[in-house]
Amino acid sequence: MRKGDKGGLAHWLDREMGDIWGGLDADLPRSLNLEDQGRFVAGYYHQRWTKNNTEGGDAPQDDVIETGSADQ
Repeated sequence: MRKGDKGGLAHWLDREMGDIWGGLDADLPRSLNLEDQGRFVAGYYHQRWTKNNTEGGDAPQDDVIETGSADQ
């Protein structure tokens, strides 16, 4: 993405990330307790699912978690 100092996508992404980090509180926790980890995961997958549905696609296949055995 980065080709010299001409700018491009990498520079744009760097600026966007800087804007996002600048808007966050300075006292973000370095780790999350188990309950907060669950909230994060639920929110993350909700965002991915919502984004895919608005683009007309299905849920990403690499995110499917299978439980149980195939014999059931």
